[in-house]
Formats: sequence, structure tokens, C-alpha cells
Amino acid sequence: MEKILNEKKYLHKIIFENYIDPNLFNPIRLLVKYYVVNGLDKRKVYNCVLRYACNIYKKVDKIKNDKVNKRYEEEELEDIVKKNVNYYFQKKKKLIKENKELRLTDIDQIHITKNELYKISMLSNFELERLAYVMLVLSKIGRAKSDNCQDNVNYGVFCNREVFEEAFLSYSYKNKLLINELKQTGHVSPNQENGKSIFVKVLFADKDEDSEVAITITDFRNFAYTYDQFRGSKVITKCKICGITFQKKSKGHKYCEDCQKEKQLEFKRKSINKKRKVM
Repeated sequence: MEKILNEKKYLHKIIFENYIDPNLFNPIRLLVKYYVVNGLDKRKVYNCVLRYACNIYKKVDKIKNDKVNKRYEEEELEDIVKKNVNYYFQKKKKLIKENKELRLTDIDQIHITKNELYKISMLSNFELERLAYVMLVLSKIGRAKSDNCQDNVNYGVFCNREVFEEAFLSYSYKNKLLINELKQTGHVSPNQENGKSIFVKVLFADKDEDSEVAITITDFRNFAYTYDQFRGSKVITKCKICGITFQKKSKGHKYCEDCQKEKQLEFKRKSINKKRKVM
């Protein structure tokens, strides 16, 4: 999961620690949201965020040691900023009509209880169990982000591609049928207002705040592997560099795929530099 759940912490890094995100869409989206939440008018929000975007992500000649994935023409940046500004001002207006407010999220962790894990284990099918676990976690994230946690509809999840990807399943017709199995077992139920909706309620989520916690998720990258670890898997480990949880392919496997590639490139660079010095 690449979504930023603690928006306040992320913005602190952007604004006060000069953190540069390789992906421009995250800082642009959240800076716009930050300024809208703090009451700046539309023009000021647009100008402030565009200035930031141009300083870091604008395409210029002869860039060295580039920290970002891609550089953009100024017209592209203007369009991206404008779309985000319009979106958040419209969202704020809509929330005001509903007597709600636009706010920044600060989710650091999600707890999974023993009771919830017991209900998942009753499925006795690992793929189905992991899918149910992912749906539970995503529903808890959605509930934590919601302005109205008392609304039971918020304790659910949209069964879209993201759900299956987080569960390491392809978004195929066969795997979509797993949702029907969860409905049959009583773990989830369809949205009563619209039977055709892909939104389902997660019925096995524990509403008792005093229930014993079995798993606390603080890193949401590949979070489905925390269920594998709970099940006793010996092949799940953390990358020694970035800390992401991944499935190792051998006993000495220490790095995730991305960090492994970076280590190999680093080794090649050092090897080339060494040869140049000899020459």
C-alpha cells in the first residue's frame, strides 16, 4: 500500500524537513489539501503549490543527481495543481453542506484483535483468509479516516482491484468469486442500498475496543504479509535497507527487489570506478 495514511507527518517532512518525494503527485495533492484545510483562498493555494512544484519538478536542462522520478513541463504542473485545487475546494464545500469538515489524516497504526483473527481462521482456506484479512485492514483504515465512525456503512470496503492486489491476488473473475464465498460464510454482506455496488460491509470487525490485540500494523507496505507471519510463515522477513516486509526466496535473502537492484547498481558503479582508477 502506497497511500499516505499519516498526512500530517508527511506534510511536516515536506514543509519543515525539506523532504523531496520522487513522486510529485503526493506532495502536490497534500499541500493543496493542507492549504485548503487552513483556509487559504483558491488563488493563494494555486500559487503556493505551483511555486513549490516548479522549484522541484519542473523540467530544466542538464540536471545532475536528480532526486525525482520524472520532470514536467510547467504547463503540465499547472494542470496537475489546478485539478487538485478544484477537487479539494469542491470536496470542502460538499463536506460543509453535510456539517463535516475537511481534515488531514494521522493514522499511525491499525490493530487486529484475536477475535477477528479467529473468525478469519474459520475460513480454512489460506487465500480466502488473506483476502478477508486485507478487507478487514482496509475497512479499519477507511473507518479511521471517516468523519462519522458511528456509521456502520463506513465499516466496509470497496472490492476493487486494490483489495486483490493487496492480497497478492490477480483481479480475475475466478478470484472475484472469493467475495461471494465470504458473503456465504457471513463474513461480509453487500451494500443494502445498492445490491450491485462493489462496496461490502465487513461483518467480522470487532467493535469492542477492549478486545485483546494480536497484531499491530505500523508499516502498511505489503501489510498482508503480517497475516502470513501470524500464521507462522518462515519466509516472510524485512528488508535490511528500507524495512519493507517481503517474501524471501532463499535463506540468505536480505533485501527486497528494489533494494537488491540498487545494491547491484552500486556494486557495478564501484567496480567501474575502481577500474578507472587502475587505468
